[in-house]
Amino acid sequence: MRLTDTVEVIRVEEENVLGSIEDKKISWILLQVPDIIGRVKQIAVNSKEFTRETFTRGFGATKKLVFPSEDEQEEIVIIPDPATYAIIPWANGIARMLCNLKERKNLDIRETTKKTTEALTASEDIANVYVGSSIDFYIFDSMILTDTQRGAGHNIESIEAPWNSTGQNYPIINSKNAMYSPTPIDRSEGIRYQIAETLETMFNYRIEKHYHGDSFGLNTLVCSYGIPTASADVILSLRYVGKNIGALSGRMITFVPKPAKQCRGATLRITVSLFDGDTNLFEEKHEVLQYFASGVIEHIESIMAFTNPTTNSYKRIRAEEVKNGVGTRNKSYAINIPHAEKSFEHRIEFNFPDPSSNPYLAISALLLAGYDGVKKKKNLLSTSPKKGHTEKLFVLPTTLNAAIEALLSDNLYLKHAISKELIEAYCTEKLEEIKNSNNAITSNELIEHFDI
Repeated sequence: MRLTDTVEVIRVEEENVLGSIEDKKISWILLQVPDIIGRVKQIAVNSKEFTRETFTRGFGATKKLVFPSEDEQEEIVIIPDPATYAIIPWANGIARMLCNLKERKNLDIRETTKKTTEALTASEDIANVYVGSSIDFYIFDSMILTDTQRGAGHNIESIEAPWNSTGQNYPIINSKNAMYSPTPIDRSEGIRYQIAETLETMFNYRIEKHYHGDSFGLNTLVCSYGIPTASADVILSLRYVGKNIGALSGRMITFVPKPAKQCRGATLRITVSLFDGDTNLFEEKHEVLQYFASGVIEHIESIMAFTNPTTNSYKRIRAEEVKNGVGTRNKSYAINIPHAEKSFEHRIEFNFPDPSSNPYLAISALLLAGYDGVKKKKNLLSTSPKKGHTEKLFVLPTTLNAAIEALLSDNLYLKHAISKELIEAYCTEKLEEIKNSNNAITSNELIEHFDI
């Protein structure tokens, strides 16, 4: 991961990219950007169009690349980031690069994490910000969606599910053996290995570990810490790589947090640490950790508009799979202070986000809220947390509508990196999603009320 942004580093990387395009006989470059929701969008460009000037001139597109619901065909220019160059292993002669907007930086999703980092490191005490992540996702054999005049619903097939139709009902996944299970109970280990290896060897992202989660079909990848933009890039790339490898294996991968009532909710754990040189501020100055956590607590309702951004997100929240409060060495709580063996490992872990979030906006919101607490020296925590200690200081919103309303009224702390225009566009998109969800006829409604 690139930890610097010097002109010299960028020039070297540009030359490396152009050399690789020629040496590896790359025919097409996929220029990828995250849209406002956090989906990967892309334009395929002929490699013959790439020169050194490409990295300053860029390529044309329309605003719909970032805002899919936008009606106006306003033109934008995207600039490829050479640090994100990767050769796609499952396609011959194709590579990819993530991109930023050349102009309209206030609408650039990827730019939010860069601006967030700049805001925090402008402080005299904070030199470096590091973010790590642990991402849950589901691997299913198939998922059939129906939405017709006759009705709507979905049917999930998984070889690990108790209702699987393959006739292979052994070994059975249950609440006692699912977490950390080996093969043959774990039927997805091979796909996880492929995803982890691809991200490591081809995309240059460090994957620390992976394992089976606490439900049938649930899987987890743990990514090493890095600067905020690179850490968000890992999550976006995992979605792209995972879905493609899953499809090539005849399986389906989803980052929906609660795909079925019987499924354990999927989590996006985000860890944060602040450094001043080689000094971990969360270890050396425990009050900084308290201030940071308190800032997140103060703004948690509006943060969740980004970290838990779908109507489905709150099915997980309402199932009480995330406990309100701050815990010490307890991942069940929304905010956790995990065990640390070494100085650089001291961090804060946020367990309320889920993998449906836009990682750039989610990470930025968490960091900016924590920084707001540091600036205000706000302390809502006890002075000496102990192992197993918990504090219930807040209540999580239970609907997306409540989170969006909170964001519309509480967003001043985001001003350093997330523009008013971006917030308004995001809220417009989400309010439309809420409207569509409220108008949908669900199977549960018919089950509950058909006999009235």
